[in-house]
Amino acid sequence: MKAFVFDLFWTLIKPELQTDKPTENKIVGLSVQEWFEISEDHRVADDRYLGKDRNELEMIRKIVKLLPFEVPEEKIPLILEARYERIRDAIIKVKPEILSTLRKLKTAGYKLAIISNADTIDIHYWHQSPLKELFDEVIFSCDAGIIKPDEKIYRLAAEKLGISTNECFYIGDGGSNELEGARKSGMKTILTEYFSVKDEPRRTKIKNDADYIISDFKKLMEFI
Repeated sequence: MKAFVFDLFWTLIKPELQTDKPTENKIVGLSVQEWFEISEDHRVADDRYLGKDRNELEMIRKIVKLLPFEVPEEKIPLILEARYERIRDAIIKVKPEILSTLRKLKTAGYKLAIISNADTIDIHYWHQSPLKELFDEVIFSCDAGIIKPDEKIYRLAAEKLGISTNECFYIGDGGSNELEGARKSGMKTILTEYFSVKDEPRRTKIKNDADYIISDFKKLMEFI
């Protein structure tokens, strides 16, 4: 193997909604799960992740329009700011063991890449992240116009790295059926449960698409 290709959210960073700060769900009065289901509904999420929607206030408006109640217009910028802050915290405050493991992989001569289903809000503070300097290639779906699990996005990453997909490990938490897409593209898949473990039966399905499973991020060093 010549490269490690990573998911971003819930693999390298944890964009936590369960905090003491004002978060999107708290502003509209929903539970974490309720807000997640609404904001990730394909009717609004796909266009964000494909880069078709790039007006960030309008992104939030489209999400809240799916709610069974009306949200005052003055709350829209508050929701956007809460999301900015939540993602900024996650993308800047990366766990030391993740950074040190990535540095060790890079020092060992492996190429590193990220493939992330992300909208423009998600990548707003990427330039401030300590992760930025560690990766040879970063593919955000909103810029590539392709979302996981489309096999083309994995092939694009390998192409940019100058290698074939069968020379890559893909590491992710299993969201968006990403491991299935990575495996179909030819990559070896590693399910990471470092940040979260999915509920059954979702976990069983994800495990079926994983060649390997880790719960400790440092265990990646065993694959070199």
